[in-house]
Amino acid sequence: MLFHESGCEHCHGANARGTQRGPDLSSVGRRLSKEQIEHQIHEGGKQMPAFGDALEPAQIDDLAAFLQTKRAAVSKTGRSTR
Repeated sequence: MLFHESGCEHCHGANARGTQRGPDLSSVGRRLSKEQIEHQIHEGGKQMPAFGDALEPAQIDDLAAFLQTKRAAVSKTGRSTR
């Protein structure tokens, strides 16, 4: 619910499947640690804006914990197979 309410779906799509605005995060938990995900949300980077001023630390922690569970199998093309 927080992923939706925080506007993450706007760029990353429903269930973190990705859009033209943001990458597919359905396997981000395989690639990044919870701490790396928290850092990305807080500080931004690449094309993602920082959300450290917009979200409470507990919200960032909750979003990172949710995204850490995203471990869909990845195909040879690097895309989620889900």
